[in-house]
Amino acid sequence: MAFWGLAWTNAKILGQYTSPQILILIRFLIASVSFFPVLLLSKEKIILNRNSYFLISVNALLITLYNYFYFIGTLYGEAGLGGVIVTTLNPVFTTIISIYFFKSLINMKTKLGLLLGFISGIVTLNILFIDIQTILANGNIYFILSAFVWAIVTIFTSKYINNINFYSYTFWSFFIAFVICMPLTLSSSVLQYKPLDLVFWVNMLAVSLGAMTFGTSIYFYSSKVLGAQKASAYTFIVPLFSIVFAFAILNETMAHSTLLGGAMSMVSIYLINKK
Repeated sequence: MAFWGLAWTNAKILGQYTSPQILILIRFLIASVSFFPVLLLSKEKIILNRNSYFLISVNALLITLYNYFYFIGTLYGEAGLGGVIVTTLNPVFTTIISIYFFKSLINMKTKLGLLLGFISGIVTLNILFIDIQTILANGNIYFILSAFVWAIVTIFTSKYINNINFYSYTFWSFFIAFVICMPLTLSSSVLQYKPLDLVFWVNMLAVSLGAMTFGTSIYFYSSKVLGAQKASAYTFIVPLFSIVFAFAILNETMAHSTLLGGAMSMVSIYLINKK
């Protein structure tokens, strides 16, 4: 969870060096190469059937889109705020999409959680006191889109990837996403900016090895050992980590509305997920 929270600060720093397209390409390259030994150690199948590759390709396309919104959002917006918005709105979007498209039934407690989540989004973004142009300019719209796309990834994975081993699924998602990103970097307009120095590589390794390879592996392993509900509860502290790292490294200040909205959204997530 610490690496997931730190990733927002990493992305903000990396955005000063090159374009989101290049950052996504390097991130998926490092993640896929570093995850391959994990796949080998798991002793699971490396080669899958044709239908599995189709489903994984859809997921790879979705996570590529998520990463684009993630990097461009931190380029224009604040890293700490992004960590709060995406982490807290994602389960709200996931629940709403499940209800609308899959006709999932919800109880009054979940309805209360959704209402509180909606209010927390308004408070966090301070929508009542800013206009639509400001929302579009400060990167918040990309954070909202990130949360929405990740909600689709969550639902897609839970509905359609039941028979694919996690390790194979994760490795091929990273690798196919890398292949998808390659054509996006061919334009000369995205080959730009500062030389890639030590600061760049430290942050790139943190966002790739730390947040993707290590963070994702540990999270899913914990889900297997502790159970999904107990493991998912740890994601409640990601917003706290994102705010702390952004404050300590980037000297970002968090508005009272952000802290209040983040706290409200954590309560809403608890209500939505509590049995």
